[in-house]
Amino acid sequence: MPALHGPGWDRNMNAPNPDHLTPALAREAVFEAGLVPGVCHLDESANRGDRVWKQQPISGTLVEYGTPVEIWVGRDCDIYEGTRILLE
Repeated sequence: MPALHGPGWDRNMNAPNPDHLTPALAREAVFEAGLVPGVCHLDESANRGDRVWKQQPISGTLVEYGTPVEIWVGRDCDIYEGTRILLE
């Protein structure tokens, strides 16, 4: 299971938190690992913006191919869920 977020969250206003992926990058990481996007939990009250701050299963867990991966973000869930679109 890939890590979609880092170990800590910088709560300073406008901190970039580069160790935390955006939903779009998390989606690609999930597909690259042979997994599929699961439910995206939107929590605007967490002040986490468009970065993943929690995932299930947790990183480092051994999971079966095709396992759905849930994420928690402050916005932009729409870009995470759904099937992969491959452009030719």
